[in-house]
Amino acid sequence: MECLKQNNLFFKILIFFLVIPIFSYSQNTNLGSLNYLNESNGFENIYLDEDISLIPQGKLAYMDNDSIPDIDGCIKYEYGDLDQINNKSNLNLDLVGIRVYKHKIINIYLFFKKELGFDVFQSFEGNYGGCTERISDFTYRWETDNVKLYLEYDKGDLGLAIFSCKKLYREIDRNNSKRLAAR
Repeated sequence: MECLKQNNLFFKILIFFLVIPIFSYSQNTNLGSLNYLNESNGFENIYLDEDISLIPQGKLAYMDNDSIPDIDGCIKYEYGDLDQINNKSNLNLDLVGIRVYKHKIINIYLFFKKELGFDVFQSFEGNYGGCTERISDFTYRWETDNVKLYLEYDKGDLGLAIFSCKKLYREIDRNNSKRLAAR
């Protein structure tokens, strides 16, 4: 009988240590946590490090009608389904831009009227928790292992939020280093 009690206690302890990590992991990715930014990996239905071909061609146009890659070899697109994003996000964005490196999304740009900046800030805080760095009065950064989010709304007429894929930026840095070393 004593052996059964010990086995039962052992079983309860084992279950406890197996179940607790599952709950703690699921809590970290909840809305309002920095890990939610890492897990969501983008904005609405646009995901960082995703192949650009997964976005229907009719929803993309070259930004400023410029198809020439920038210094990093990236091409910028304007996302054409703004109504759908605004209906989902309630942010009233003026423009969504996508920057692509080797057919993968490296940046998502959100442009909005400057006076809506605090609303965007509050939305990001509600989704991703408190910022990891307050750069100035109207400039903030959220940073995770995979995603960096930058928000600024004090200059010019438009505010700007930039979601960035850190993995692809490391690849660009490695390629630039190799190119410089080959000179």
